[in-house]
Amino acid sequence: MRQRTPTPLTKERVIDRLLRCTGGQIVACNIVAGLENHLFDPAWVARILAWMGKLGAYADYVGPEQIVRALDDLRTRRYPREVSSSLSGDPPDIRLGGAQAPGPFGVPVTCVLPTWVVGNVMSESDKDRLAREGLVMPMRPADISNSTVDDWRSVPASLRTARLSPSSRLGDPRSIVWFTRREQLEAGLAKDGTGTAELAHRARDLLGLVHHEQNVVLAAMHFSPPALSAYASARPTFADAGRHSRFKAWPDGASARSCRSWGSTVDLGALAAGSRSVDGCPERVMKSIDGSESKDVAFEVELLGAVLRPSAQTTDGTFAERLLNGRTVAQLGADLKALINSQLSG
Repeated sequence: MRQRTPTPLTKERVIDRLLRCTGGQIVACNIVAGLENHLFDPAWVARILAWMGKLGAYADYVGPEQIVRALDDLRTRRYPREVSSSLSGDPPDIRLGGAQAPGPFGVPVTCVLPTWVVGNVMSESDKDRLAREGLVMPMRPADISNSTVDDWRSVPASLRTARLSPSSRLGDPRSIVWFTRREQLEAGLAKDGTGTAELAHRARDLLGLVHHEQNVVLAAMHFSPPALSAYASARPTFADAGRHSRFKAWPDGASARSCRSWGSTVDLGALAAGSRSVDGCPERVMKSIDGSESKDVAFEVELLGAVLRPSAQTTDGTFAERLLNGRTVAQLGADLKALINSQLSG
């Protein structure tokens, strides 16, 4: 027998629950920044909060950290069994929900991922061809050395081109993939005088990839505009970021703010140093790609190496304080409720 659907939380109660944990405060700050700067439709935010309220009525989402997790679960539609068996209605696709219509990238872009992910999505024929060139994708720090990275970088880009395996998927099902502009990432690495041994570490910090810890081996997948011309991308929102703890919806610098179709990563090094601006590189997101439908999508592979040390230590609380920007948590909640209600009524 189908279980009774519990009474959803109101959007005000969802906000109150978010504010009870640091991760939820980060989410709330990013919603406020998006509303204040007209990055998305307030009615879209209200729909997401309504669906979070539906999930929040279940025991699996009763805590503040669990209500933050609800964003990820709404995006991927992966719910605990009790919830999926009784949840009424079909939630909207909350990916690519920015105010501007999603469109193609139009510029060369890069996705930085652990090498085991890149190896899994690459076609077997391309892996075999690269191996014949002496280029084997290292999976562990023990498999890598500076000479290995130099070997990859010494091979012409045309010989490091690969395609997606038909049995693979770039990004988890119903999730998203994050990209940066290749030109800005390479300029950022060159500006810092990043040596070969530091490439992975500095790329991790520039892109705000705080979840990639010491010893992870990273590679870059570079895509030309034609390769992804059939796929829509958009400026990331709090809904795309979910539980990612170093997402900042509104950049610090004027140049980044003027380019409204791109967001900006958080430079972990600048954040730890207390810099006035923590803008890293431009960022956009795209829905995950099914390799069986996109086996002809080509990309250039560049080995970055192993991350040599932990990211500069900055707590979630410190980042939340930066986003609060002098507001108290109570003021944040009041501002968020007022913004949603006023913009909906307007």
